[in-house]
Amino acid sequence: MPLVSVIIPTYNRAELVLRAVRTVLDQTEPDLELLIVDDGSTDDTADVLATITDPRVRVLCPTHVGLSRARNAALAEASGTWIAFLDDDNEWHGTYLEQQLAAAAAMPEAVAVYCPAQAFDDETGRYGEQSPWHTTAGDLFSPMMRRGYPRVSGSMVRRTTFVEAGGFPPDLEVAADCEAFLRVALLGPWACNPQALAIRHLHGGNHLSTQWVRQRTSYWIQASRLKRPILRRGGSRAWATWLRWHVAQAEMAAISALPVAEKRAAAWAAVRRLAHELPWSAWAMVRPLVIAVVGPQRRAGLRRWYRSAHRALRGGSDAPPRHSHG
Repeated sequence: MPLVSVIIPTYNRAELVLRAVRTVLDQTEPDLELLIVDDGSTDDTADVLATITDPRVRVLCPTHVGLSRARNAALAEASGTWIAFLDDDNEWHGTYLEQQLAAAAAMPEAVAVYCPAQAFDDETGRYGEQSPWHTTAGDLFSPMMRRGYPRVSGSMVRRTTFVEAGGFPPDLEVAADCEAFLRVALLGPWACNPQALAIRHLHGGNHLSTQWVRQRTSYWIQASRLKRPILRRGGSRAWATWLRWHVAQAEMAAISALPVAEKRAAAWAAVRRLAHELPWSAWAMVRPLVIAVVGPQRRAGLRRWYRSAHRALRGGSDAPPRHSHG
């Protein structure tokens, strides 16, 4: 049995997937198996994967089942004590597994371990921000209410824990990791390695994290399942926070992507949906309600006025910016 089972799902990324594979096989911790799930690719991905000769690698080839089911298919085949995830367009530093395992060993009660992931813009060649916005160890329930989820490519979970948590929700097209990792956090604490050992590549490809309409749909589906466990664990305040940082943020992002002429009607639709979760959704309704009532252009003016007034109250334009979560 390997110590770590690494899962890489891939779909039509023939030009990128080998970079991710190399960063796994070149790890200083060699006790691993690598499960690559070719999720029905229609490009040259299958031919590229056929060139890999390392005996630690297994390639699974289901029909096109989607990201969550592809990851779950690999989870069903995995035999490692730990499950590590790497997206096919991301990569790890060479000591990633070694240092993640060391962080987990220092906290034996941990059911998972994570490190920050640093963004890298392939077009400009520059490194960007690290995420999540915290390096909290222990109970991650509170930061997860504000979308402080560890990145998939920076996380390892005990296999038995992840199976108990139910794996990735197969009915979610995007943001399935949010629900999966919250369920893991409800089962036990996370260890944290504060070094950014995972790299998230930003490129011209199709990033699920910026598909706001699909994210909105996903979060509403999650709301139907997570309301009870969140209320049970954190009470009304936690549930109101989750609604504000998940559903409301996705609603606003989807509205922002629309032409100006369509924003007001979309805002009213968002308000009606959020009204079903009153009173917990009261704060979540504020921004779309303002757009619905005064219109997007006047709302933009009010927003500029508020920011100007806020800067003045905080000491003028030279005051440091307020830290942003998310």
